[in-house]
Amino acid sequence: MNACKTPCVECPFRKSTPAHMYDSDRNKIMDLSAADEDNIAHVGAPWFGCHMAPGDIESGAERVCAGWLGVVGKFHLGVIAAMNLGFIPRSLVFPEGNELVGSYNEMVSK
Repeated sequence: MNACKTPCVECPFRKSTPAHMYDSDRNKIMDLSAADEDNIAHVGAPWFGCHMAPGDIESGAERVCAGWLGVVGKFHLGVIAAMNLGFIPRSLVFPEGNELVGSYNEMVSK
């Protein structure tokens, strides 16, 4: 699994970053990849790629967004499975510090 090691400077999941507007396809993927304690994402749900590394996640060309992993990953069964199998470091799914927003909804409502 190819994932960013840290959230990029412009990561929309950082508290310090203003809201981002993406094209409709990217917004659709972002919405489909959303999860929280009330809405757990199933194993086959999409993953969100870093907007600074465009490409296709399935082919490995795009890196998974570290901010998305830190905010949404713990509620995404595919991410949890990949973490438990050693494909994603636990530190990306459960990051230390408080530079990231508390939820997907908080990121969207910035």
